[in-house]
Amino acid sequence: MAFVDELRTSFERGDPFGAYSKRPPETHTLDYAIWRFLRVWAHAPQPGADHAVLLRQIARWKQGRLFVGRLPTTLARYNATTGVDVTPAGDLIAEPFLPSWLANESIRPAEGIDNKPEMRRCLESIPAESYLKSLGYENWQSQAQKEAAWLTLTAPQGTTTLVALPTGSGKSLCFQLLSRFGTGLTIVVVPTVALAMDQWRSAREVLQHIPDLNPHYFAANDPNLNPDSVVSDIREGRTRLVFTSPEACVSGRLRRVLEEAARKHQLENLVVDEAHMIESWGAYFRVDFQMLSMLRRTWLQMAEGALRTFLLSATFTNQSRELLRNLFGNDGEWREFVSQRLRPEIAYYLHKFSSDDARNQAVIECAWRLPRPAIFYTTEVDDARRLFKILTEQEGFERVGCFHGETPPSERRSLLARWRGDDIDVMVATSAFGLGVDKADVRSVVHACLPENMHRYYQEVGRGGRDGATSLSILLPTDRDIKVAKGLAPTLLSEMVAQQRWESMWQSREVVSEDRHIWKLCTDARRTGLLGTRTWNENIRWNKRLVLQLLRARKLELLDIEYQEAVDADPTEWVTVRLHFPPSSPSIGGSISEQRDEELKAAHQGLMQMLDYINGERPICRILQKIYGTETQRVCASCPGCRREKRSFAYCPKLEYEVSATTRPTCTVITEVPNPLQKSGAALLRSKLRQIIRHKKIICFACAPSNHDLMLNLFAQMFHETDYDLYRVDSLPSEPPFEIRPDEVIVLLHIGRLNSEALDLRAGEEMVHMICSGVNYLDINGRYPGEAEGWQLYPTLDYWL
Repeated sequence: MAFVDELRTSFERGDPFGAYSKRPPETHTLDYAIWRFLRVWAHAPQPGADHAVLLRQIARWKQGRLFVGRLPTTLARYNATTGVDVTPAGDLIAEPFLPSWLANESIRPAEGIDNKPEMRRCLESIPAESYLKSLGYENWQSQAQKEAAWLTLTAPQGTTTLVALPTGSGKSLCFQLLSRFGTGLTIVVVPTVALAMDQWRSAREVLQHIPDLNPHYFAANDPNLNPDSVVSDIREGRTRLVFTSPEACVSGRLRRVLEEAARKHQLENLVVDEAHMIESWGAYFRVDFQMLSMLRRTWLQMAEGALRTFLLSATFTNQSRELLRNLFGNDGEWREFVSQRLRPEIAYYLHKFSSDDARNQAVIECAWRLPRPAIFYTTEVDDARRLFKILTEQEGFERVGCFHGETPPSERRSLLARWRGDDIDVMVATSAFGLGVDKADVRSVVHACLPENMHRYYQEVGRGGRDGATSLSILLPTDRDIKVAKGLAPTLLSEMVAQQRWESMWQSREVVSEDRHIWKLCTDARRTGLLGTRTWNENIRWNKRLVLQLLRARKLELLDIEYQEAVDADPTEWVTVRLHFPPSSPSIGGSISEQRDEELKAAHQGLMQMLDYINGERPICRILQKIYGTETQRVCASCPGCRREKRSFAYCPKLEYEVSATTRPTCTVITEVPNPLQKSGAALLRSKLRQIIRHKKIICFACAPSNHDLMLNLFAQMFHETDYDLYRVDSLPSEPPFEIRPDEVIVLLHIGRLNSEALDLRAGEEMVHMICSGVNYLDINGRYPGEAEGWQLYPTLDYWL
């Protein structure tokens, strides 16, 4: 039965009769809106506030007339609040949402802000190799995703790889593929417990058909998780993928077992997801994010250079990339793949209120009128609790969750499961929920606060529209919120306190090599006047902040970190450093004051960018492009600045990225290669290609676009989906072009005719042109391709093999 028919029948009967259909694949359609409504009605037969808002969503997403007859009285009583009505002819209608506080926003009254979502992300998927199907995917989302995944999969040992892909573009596939093709352990470090749980749940679904992978997440205080079993599975090699926090790695339960894994060469990959947070959180209150770089160096030495490191994010500034390279890329090859495009799906709206009461009333309006699923953000935990109470107790909504930094781990797990399972329509949350939590169909993100910088705001806005369709962002700050945001500026050590802390740490020193200025310092040393005034953990964090501040000022190098447990005493951490300053100097605090001032200035600039936006100084798309670099593709679905300039969404360009420069590769021509278009040729070619991959270790192949599906099918017949043979097959020409790195060998197949684009290509270390039988390859002078340039000719594939 069609969804519209089910809806009408349900209204005629007065209940949904439990016959609602399977969830529609597209999450921005009328069918999907009806499915959500009927599903809620089936689970909660007595219609209430949640049902009424979902019914409004149906009315706003309909196309043309939608005859429903009449509504049950239990639903009709909400019509005035939700702006819904049924015409005398029985058609469901709803007035557009255009609140009075957006009256000056250049919005068409007949459309409002809650029209049916439109697909905004461009279609750039490409057919995938068979091994991707083992993870449930038929296609790469884009050529950019394929290039990012390939760069991670083929990363040499000891390298550090930075990958930037826009939100919703599938960067998680990078570390999922690392574990799928790996035989050892991949550790994924994430900034929040919510993200660890979310990534773990997603990995379990995606990797369920890969034998012996057994993903885990590690959280020390989760009553539903046995940390001993996770440690045991790591130690015994019963898991190949673990999600955890930087604290667990640097100073927590995982420290020892990961060191053991590194010594045994079982620790293959260290991945830091949302790695842009290393710059901000890692410098101030999550210092183990930056300390992780030192621990990674220790693991690299224990693993004799076999560890690979990956830094992933959707949003890297140039400053962030430079910092990460200084922290993680100074002892091995540094590699980057950067493809950054502003989100085309987000429609931005804002209004600044003078009072909390007026703003709260606007938030309530949004709760009754905006499409769901929706996220309502606050900055402070108390505000989240207060808003949750208003929505549930005052307004009568039941399908609401509340997620913040003080939410217990077991409740977090439950909230995330219900959110992903479509059992929660509105999540009230702080930034603890904001990083990376993946739900494709979020249609509205409301900020009942002012984020302290544009990074946080853009990350939280990015929870919406991940299915590629339009999503609403409503920013509703007050004067009080501006004060709160200013109060979130980082606290850095003053010159005097920095000097006192350094002197106390220096008194704890142990010499390693005085000639080379290498010392060990204890991180729990207490400065003068502090004894008894700070907790042990807080004292350590401040000492680590000082060490990191000295590192960022290039006053020292971090060489190692040791974690020593003691009987009947607190454990101690020792950092090994090489000093670039006289340690007994009385002006050490002053020597880092310039660096300190620059960091405080940068933090202040982040808030000023938010204020520029809410004061209408500049369109947000221009602010964001300046933050993330001029090479970032600027796309704006709709923001106040662009609306004032009468600029509207035009189109979404394909993701761009840099490709390697032209090289002077060795070129080889092989003729009379078995032709897959001829009888028995396909089987013979499969056999030869298998030899090329397994014995010659060549794994890059390309052909004309007209033969791409043929070659993908050929490779799929050669290898089972869960085999460990890695390869790629590309079409040439392609737009954007695929990447051939200077150290790669590529086989170019000429099937049916010579591919002139392939013959003109100059890339990689070696190019092998395999010309299939039946293809005329001689020119009018009787010369084979490249003969004039001295290309090597092999008359048969066997001879070359």
